Amino acid sequence: MADKIKIIFLVVFIITLPALYAQRDASRGDASRGDTSPAQSYFMETRFIQRLTWSGDEYASRYEVIIEKQTGYEYTRVLQESTKTYFMEVSLSPGRYRYRVIPYDYLDKQGSGSQWIEFEILAALPPELYEAIPDFDSSDMNDRFVLNVYGKNIETAASIYLRTNNGGIINPKETFIFADNSGATLTFDKPHLIPENFLIIVKNPGGLETIMESFVVMPKQEVVPVSTPLPKPSPSSRIFDIYLSAAWMPLFNTFGEMNWLSSSSAEHKDGAAPEMQMAYLCAALRFGAVFNMLKFIDFGMEADALWLNSSGVQDFFMFDINLLAQKFAPGNKEALRFRVGASYVYFLRSQEDLGKSKQQPLHINAGASFLWFAWKGLYVETGFDFLYLINTGENTGGLRPFFGAGWKF
Repeated sequence: MADKIKIIFLVVFIITLPALYAQRDASRGDASRGDTSPAQSYFMETRFIQRLTWSGDEYASRYEVIIEKQTGYEYTRVLQESTKTYFMEVSLSPGRYRYRVIPYDYLDKQGSGSQWIEFEILAALPPELYEAIPDFDSSDMNDRFVLNVYGKNIETAASIYLRTNNGGIINPKETFIFADNSGATLTFDKPHLIPENFLIIVKNPGGLETIMESFVVMPKQEVVPVSTPLPKPSPSSRIFDIYLSAAWMPLFNTFGEMNWLSSSSAEHKDGAAPEMQMAYLCAALRFGAVFNMLKFIDFGMEADALWLNSSGVQDFFMFDINLLAQKFAPGNKEALRFRVGASYVYFLRSQEDLGKSKQQPLHINAGASFLWFAWKGLYVETGFDFLYLINTGENTGGLRPFFGAGWKF
């Protein structure tokens, strides 16, 4: 009976022996790697790397670095190592420290060490997010959306943005982080790009970040493709805009005969056709008010005052009153204008021959122009007006090209 027990014990021992050795080797391997704590604990204990640098000594073969940590009013040595380089990378916990470097020459003789240099390592805390609340009272869903996020440890220099489900990044136009690091106010200038579901990403300096998923019921709005501009409102949210400009606006007699453009009213002999008459010495002021009442086109009124000199002899003014239609291009940087109105001529000097009717010239005019906004309210405008004489009984007309610059108020 005893022999049977010995045999059974020997068989069990032989079977379990490999398992015992495998367990012992695994425990030794873990200990040699220092991997004795769980994964979460190991991650939380990981610290950032600091680099200490110094200027080298041409006769030094190595440098001894001593680091001490301040505890109250005393310093405790936490590290003393040697290196052959001009820097040393260490991993220290938050606190106040000092260090000095001692050079050793090729005979391993100690040289004069540096003075103590103090430095501080601040705690790098991961940001946390609790909630995100839209501020619809401060939002204008046409061009602005305001989102308040709340949490803690959100550093002043933190980077905050949104990430959509397809991986797109939406950066806020403005970010205001609270002084107590408990949250931030984000302002976005393209609300139509923000989906109802998105991720809020907060990254503190040093790489620590947090992610929170948010769901916001956005107000109903017209869906606009990303590749096309938003439908215009007018470039200004005001009821009307004021335009004031100065221009060069010469007058050309294109058909018929404007006798008052010529220095002489003598009849042409031998049936010869008259030369084209013009007044190129001129200056014009143009004042207009455009109302931003309609969605796709704007209407307004315009008044012009134009001084001209004909052939260096005749000075006269032209006064225009026009109805104005204005259409902006996508992006509100260019606009096309159409105008129709009437023009009256006033002579500064007496004129013997005003034509057969002996009346002051009165015209109707129509034209078009192109505006380009170069900077803020500054714009340039170029175009032409066509004039037709209506009160002299003569079939007479002219052309006024112009080029000017102005400001939109």
